Amino acid sequence: MSTKEGHTSGAEESSAYARMHLADWVPGHYDKVMYAPGSYDSFIWGLERPFLREVAASLDGRLGKLRLLDFACGTGRIVIALEDLAGESLGVDISPHMLSEARAKAQHAQFRAGDILEQPQLAPGPYDLITAIRFFLNTEDEMRGRVMVALRGLLAGPESRLVFNIHMNSVHFIPNAIYKRLHGWPPFRTMSYWQARRLAREAGLEVVEVHGFGLVPQRIHRGPLARLARWLDRTTAGTTPIAWALRDMVFVCRLPG
Repeated sequence: MSTKEGHTSGAEESSAYARMHLADWVPGHYDKVMYAPGSYDSFIWGLERPFLREVAASLDGRLGKLRLLDFACGTGRIVIALEDLAGESLGVDISPHMLSEARAKAQHAQFRAGDILEQPQLAPGPYDLITAIRFFLNTEDEMRGRVMVALRGLLAGPESRLVFNIHMNSVHFIPNAIYKRLHGWPPFRTMSYWQARRLAREAGLEVVEVHGFGLVPQRIHRGPLARLARWLDRTTAGTTPIAWALRDMVFVCRLPG
């Protein structure tokens, strides 16, 4: 199964969220609005990118030879950031429109459209590094465990890594959630550090690293304290004791043993 990066997944017939993001306008919005130069999401990505590359580079003996799968790759942001460290790079997504954008930017990565739950031949594995960024938060609850188990089954062994993130941490959004409830507004879709760890554990994975990004609320980045906000976010980026409270949490997992 697949989806564009940051959005839902699931078999097309069961996931309205996936179908919604098959529209041809979505790739342009994703690259030109969400990740436009100077945007908050682009800033956070600038903090995360070095850490993802460190994970790839840490796979001893396989640098330049590792097999990389970027699940729900969208317009290719993750796979393109890592493809120079891999011998084989594959991005899978449900949206052909997203993949058209990805192919235009990639150097040697390959891309396939479809649903790996229904079409396992799209990504036969095994892989040394699997990334699933901005996926598990947004997909339907019932799909999370199914996808995590499927990705676990594609890892080459205990030295391989699966990296996923939660980009709207429940703890970080507590003040916002209270404000929305007081005004009768629907809450954001969020997940907590503990929910994410449980998701990995129930799929048979061990979390070995957690990196946190985004200490300061996004709205502060738009005001007079923006420079201070960015300094604080740069200072606290990465593996910190408060990663569980930051906006975006990146989990590095492996097979036990």
